[in-house]
Order: sequence, then C-alpha cells, then structure tokens
Amino acid sequence: MNMHRIRGVLTIVSLLYAFPTPAFALDWDIKNLGVLPGAVFSTGTGLNDLGQVTGEMNYGTIDDGVNRPIMTQYVYISGPNGGPLQLIDTSGVVPGISVYTASEINNSGQVIGTYLQGSSTNVGFTTNANGNGIQHHIGFARGWDINDSGTSVHQSTFGGAYVVAPNGDVNMVATDGEPRNIRGINNAGEVAISSEVWSAEDGFRPVSVNGTALQLYDINNSGQVLGSLLDDVGSPMNQSPLFVIDPDNTVHTLNITIDEQSALLGYSLLYGGFKLNDNGQVIGVIRDGQGTTAFSFLASIGTDDVINLSMEEDILAAGWSNITVSDINNLGQISGTGIIGGEKRAFLLTPVPEPETYAMMLAGLSMLGFMRRRKTVSA
Repeated sequence: MNMHRIRGVLTIVSLLYAFPTPAFALDWDIKNLGVLPGAVFSTGTGLNDLGQVTGEMNYGTIDDGVNRPIMTQYVYISGPNGGPLQLIDTSGVVPGISVYTASEINNSGQVIGTYLQGSSTNVGFTTNANGNGIQHHIGFARGWDINDSGTSVHQSTFGGAYVVAPNGDVNMVATDGEPRNIRGINNAGEVAISSEVWSAEDGFRPVSVNGTALQLYDINNSGQVLGSLLDDVGSPMNQSPLFVIDPDNTVHTLNITIDEQSALLGYSLLYGGFKLNDNGQVIGVIRDGQGTTAFSFLASIGTDDVINLSMEEDILAAGWSNITVSDINNLGQISGTGIIGGEKRAFLLTPVPEPETYAMMLAGLSMLGFMRRRKTVSA
C-alpha cells in the first residue's frame, strides 16, 4: 500500500472518530436553557448548526378584562451552544398580540414561527438575522421551516402551502382546495410536502416505497427525505418503519423499536416530530403499544443502532425526565423539552464521545501526523 493510500485511510479514520454517530459509544451533556425573568416555563423547538436554540417562553395567563384567561407566550433564541437567551424583537407587530410559537431557526439566526392574531387567526412570520425584528407576515398560515438563504415555507390554515422568498414574494405551491402538509425546505429550495418533493425548477416529484406513498417529515441538504408509509385512507401507518430516500431513490429503512409493542407516535405540531440532519441521523418520538408512554430516540441510516434517549443514564443522572426531542443539527446536537426539578424546561443535548472513542481518534490523528513527518523528512 503506497503512502498516499495510507494517508487517505488514516484521514478517513480520524474524521470518522472526530464526528461520532450512534454507531459509536456516546456520553451526553444536557444543558438546561432555563427561563427568562418572569417566565413560567420554556420549550425548545428548533436548532441550528451553531447550537442556537429557538422555542417558546411562557409567562402564564393574563385576564383580558372580561374574565377570559389569555396565554402570554413569546419566542426566544439562545446564543451559540445554548448560550444566553433573548426574546425575538416583535416591534412592528400589531400591538396586543401575546401568543407566539417557534418552528425553526436557520444558521443566520432567522426564526420562523406563528403568532395568534385575535382569538383564532394564525399568522406565519419570519425574523431578520438573530431574531432582530419581524421580517415577513403570512396571514392565515403557520410558519414551518426556513433555509439558510431565508426562503421559508408556510402551511395555510385552509390546507394550501406557500413558499416565501427572502424578498417577500409568495409562491402558492398548493391551493387551499387541495390540502397538503408542508414539512421542510433545504438550501437548494426543495420542499417536502405531503408525499412529494417540490422545487421551482422541477415541480412535484412523488416519493414512494414499492409503490406505497410516504408521509414526508423532513428533507436535508443532500436531498434525502424522511417519511413513513401511508395507509389506504392516507394516514401515517401505525407500526411503519421510517424511511430515508436518497435523490436516486435508494431506500434506507429505519426500524425504530424500543420494545416489541412500540409504534410510531407520528407528527407533533408542538415539538416538530421526526427530523433528519445532513449526516443521516434521525430523531423523533415513539410510544408504547398502549399509547401511554412516549420515548425519544436517535437513529442513523447505515446502522441498526437506536438510542432510547429517554433512558440514557447521563440524562437521567442529570435529573431530567419526560424529555421530548424536537430537532437535530449537523453536529449531532439535539434540542427539546423536558422536566427537571418539577419544572418544564428547554434543553440542548450534546453528544460526547466516550474515552475509548477519544483514544481511537487521537491514535488516528497521531498516526496521520507521524506519516506527514516521515514524508517531510524523506523529502
């Protein structure tokens, strides 16, 4: 084996150990994001590659003057790696709006979400970078996902779907008469919507496994989509595996099972349901056969490993229970919500390789350095 080939192998090995996946043994560091002054609880709903988390900061209820309690809830963003929290700037929004929810945050810190205007009217919104002011409003819609260019996708209250360009131009890709579920957009502008992928260049492309349509949950920047099978009436099939489908239609099957009675929980409007990062890692929630207990999981294509995050020793030892995961970034960090000290709090979960993994990684890097020195001496 020549020197170039040896160096290539060592580089690959070192990189594999530098970026651990569920195939490797992991410890976990879980960070309590806490609450801002006056808040009752926080939730974690979205996460970017800087480790910035977005979610809701709930301040309880207020009386509207006629004995009707109104929830007061705003959206926050954290600093990198779950750093200090701040509320998004809602200046310019119609005064009196007090209920906001967050769905996702891109790598510029733009947040997409929804606010409630009046008693029942949803308005989708996106912010400027780092949550500095509301940028766009989309009436009668829920803000769902945003890519790094600032292009966002929104679900119409009446079933349609919108793609909104950074300059505010709105493209209605599904009309209100043909209800579709819009779930994600990647940096190429490809959109996961019901059982299809849509793009401005190619229109709609159906996604199926052996002729059975999928309910899509997410799309990553490689064009891979995440979904589960639909039954005869168009609902996500109970006990279905999850599938990751490559752009060339290669199918990766993820049998997410905690025990023999496990069944997929399905999509959760509150926490974002199943999510897929660019490395093929998947997070989500399943329930037991009786539907009484929910578990958060982490899985990855190319491996049979399924990590039951709800029962991980590091998380339990830190005092957390009832965790619900919401998003995963390309570093393997995970956002979510759980209970600690009897309080509902947002968290950021960071994978930490166990000592054996660090040792192998360092050995690989050391060998790579040794080979480089030999080449320098030889020269």
